[in-house]
Amino acid sequence: MTDKTVSVDLLFETSWEVCNKIGGIYTVLSTKAKTLQTLYK
Repeated sequence: MTDKTVSVDLLFETSWEVCNKIGGIYTVLSTKAKTLQTLYK
């Protein structure tokens, strides 16, 4: 048997406001998502 280490980078963030697209939090989280997307490409 061999010893192998698996590394997985995952980020999960959910919000009711994102689903409904209302309020300022939607804007904050959508901007954050775009920033993270460019960071992890």
